[in-house]
Amino acid sequence: MVQVFGPSAKQKDLYDQAVVPIVNEVLEGFNCTIFAYGQTGTGKTYTMEGESKKTKVQSSFNHFHLNH
Repeated sequence: MVQVFGPSAKQKDLYDQAVVPIVNEVLEGFNCTIFAYGQTGTGKTYTMEGESKKTKVQSSFNHFHLNH
């Protein structure tokens, strides 16, 4: 799946549309990769990790615990 988000895209929209389906596939036992590409300072790390001080694995699976 390849998606491009414009400058007015919200972090939550990107996460919901591009990341949640992939995390769900990981939980089903598939190997998955999320490749974030873009200019420095555009929010790639924030999109993947958020503001939380939790580990990356904890952050990635937060939505699962909140929605199931």
